[in-house]
Amino acid sequence: MTELTARQRLLLAIFDRLKNFSMQTLRERIVVQKTMYFTQQLGAYLGYNYSWYVYGPYSPSLAKDAFAVWSVGKSETVSAADAAHLGGVLEQVEKFLGKRSKHAVWLETLGSLHMLSKLYPSESVRQLVARVLKKAPYFASAECEEAWSHLIAYGLVDDRGKAA
Repeated sequence: MTELTARQRLLLAIFDRLKNFSMQTLRERIVVQKTMYFTQQLGAYLGYNYSWYVYGPYSPSLAKDAFAVWSVGKSETVSAADAAHLGGVLEQVEKFLGKRSKHAVWLETLGSLHMLSKLYPSESVRQLVARVLKKAPYFASAECEEAWSHLIAYGLVDDRGKAA
């Protein structure tokens, strides 16, 4: 069995705390990617770099680490101390994700709007929503507006359509 790196152990501890982890299906992998994207956006430095991809923000190194952690499964023990220094951030992530923490389309909408607001800081909310709807026609305009309001409420974007 391969031993996990320090960052992979931290990832395992975060997954254990957030109860938001499986890599079995595409939807589950989207949830993992967006959960960790927002964990970083809300203040935890984990060292993952994200780029724009088919389903919004995506980190190849996170995917590699998450698959490594998932392959180990429950055989690896994790201590709450591994992520204790992230306690306040993880509480905020839990609140931010709320009851839709496993809803891949909602998280993809949030992540897409957030990342696009950073990539195109001069664009209006309407322009950003149009980009998201063009990328993913299965999104609903009303859900995009709700997602934007959610991002504003957590200080991740401002109300004029620019990244905070």
